[in-house]
Amino acid sequence: MGIRDPNIAVPDIKLEQVRTLDWHILHCELVTPLYGGGVKAATIDKEMPIRVSAIRGQLRFWWRLLAKHKTDWGFNGDLGAIHQAESRLWGGAGNEVHASLVFLKATNVSNLNAQPWAKYEPHHQGGFKTIPKAENWANVPYVLFPAQGKKPGFPDSKEPSTLIKAGLTWQLHLALAKNINEQQTHQVWEAIRWWANFGGLGARTRRGLGAVRVTGQHISPITVVEAQAIGCTLVCRRQSDTVYSAWVDSVNKLQSFRQVSVGRASHTNRSRWSEPDAIRTTVNQRSNRHGQRVTQGDYFPRAAFGLPIIFKFKDDGNSRTDEPAQSSLQPIVNGSLEERMASPLILRPYFNGRGWQAAALRLPHQHVDDLQLKLIQGNRSFDVEYWDRAQAENITPIRDQNGTDALSAFLNYFGS
Repeated sequence: MGIRDPNIAVPDIKLEQVRTLDWHILHCELVTPLYGGGVKAATIDKEMPIRVSAIRGQLRFWWRLLAKHKTDWGFNGDLGAIHQAESRLWGGAGNEVHASLVFLKATNVSNLNAQPWAKYEPHHQGGFKTIPKAENWANVPYVLFPAQGKKPGFPDSKEPSTLIKAGLTWQLHLALAKNINEQQTHQVWEAIRWWANFGGLGARTRRGLGAVRVTGQHISPITVVEAQAIGCTLVCRRQSDTVYSAWVDSVNKLQSFRQVSVGRASHTNRSRWSEPDAIRTTVNQRSNRHGQRVTQGDYFPRAAFGLPIIFKFKDDGNSRTDEPAQSSLQPIVNGSLEERMASPLILRPYFNGRGWQAAALRLPHQHVDDLQLKLIQGNRSFDVEYWDRAQAENITPIRDQNGTDALSAFLNYFGS
């Protein structure tokens, strides 16, 4: 196969020009375990655990969010103008090809400690337990379920994933091109500041993995008022003893809201959420045990937390129970079925300038309000409805937390 010859002009960046720039140094420390981060998905790279390209991608995300919603940046929601400005600042190809005005490099990476986050333990009746036991430095199996592998003794067995433990440190060097203007400089530092407060590295950063503490120039806590000004909602809980306890606190609040405690009284009780009854009605399969509905309306409000959602009933597919087989809930975007929709909810430990708090940040989420969904079960698919705010009184976790939808109810619960 021949090498493709690009038909665009590649911007010329001379090494000597980069060397003569003014470099700023930010000190970074990983404060929660890092899942993935390498070239291969969900896999760490011990030779290059910190990838500058990943940091750049995160900064572009936060810049784009700010550009859409910060009124003093002057874009007024013009997506075309935002795209052009992003290309000029961060680099890209459009009507014109631009080299990035932002230069990044990572040095002095140290304290790398990578270990499996959990291990499968023997079962007293033989074999191994279904769920691995988490280590005490990553005891958040609710958010690490994609990393749990599969228990030994089967052809598809897989050990739990290896994570990089908190404590990894490095220096992030930043330089700005000499032709960058004052407004662009301000925007870069704002993007870095938001990434330092709410971003991260690797996979599942929106559930607090890969969180980073950044110290240096222009880095300060994002306030509730600042979050509100760009259409976000920031809720923080009481100050925690450690960064780890703040993270676990945030995860536990989501787990109890969606599952046992708020979501259902116990593991043996039926869910207070509408999805199980909605699935049984949609696929027209309901066991005698669950013949009577306990919720109203065939809605899927927890889609607001991110997609896909895999629904697996206990003893599903068993002719004895007649429960629906496993199904998945996926988004429809611009008429096409998509694999995933990122959660508009970020959970993580938040440094307030004095100590750590569990924090929940809800991003602007108009796309969730307009969400279209499809339920996939084997070779069958069904169009289903996300939510109707008039149903809030009929869904116990939403009603009891005085919410209008799952996200608002969760934020009320999180802050309580």
